[in-house]
Amino acid sequence: MAQRVQMMEAQVQTEPENSQAWFSLGHAYVSASQYDKAIAAFDKVIDLVGKHAELLGPKATAMYYQAGQQMTPQIQAIIDESLAMDPQDPSTLLLVGMDSFFDANYPKAIEAWQSIIDSGRPDVDRAALMDAIATANLRMQGGDSAAMPDDDAHKQAKAHSGNTISVSVS
Repeated sequence: MAQRVQMMEAQVQTEPENSQAWFSLGHAYVSASQYDKAIAAFDKVIDLVGKHAELLGPKATAMYYQAGQQMTPQIQAIIDESLAMDPQDPSTLLLVGMDSFFDANYPKAIEAWQSIIDSGRPDVDRAALMDAIATANLRMQGGDSAAMPDDDAHKQAKAHSGNTISVSVS
């Protein structure tokens, strides 16, 4: 991961106006638990191309992990702004669902994840979302199920806070 981040950092140094490179670097920083740098990278993309829901969602997610998986008023404001721009933005709805799941607000988590599935967007992992919904349903019915599928960044965050959920969007 460190090598991947270094390569991406080198790319944005040689191509400082490449918004896609900055966006990818932001995601790499999140995966490497470098949340301050991730937020700065997403801010750079916003500076280059303007505010869009698909940029605000990842920024809010980085801020959420930076805050120890706690929803703050600042993060909520970014979520609200993102959903006002695009009520079906997958990255923002993933965060809403994940936070709701952590708070044991399973109906809200299911609603957020179902919205992503219902959006018909081809770039979402429907199987992972359906697994997350199934787990939330089990928990809602009093059953305790296995942990949610998670990636390396979320595993690290999980070590710091207990429960976690992860859904990947490509």
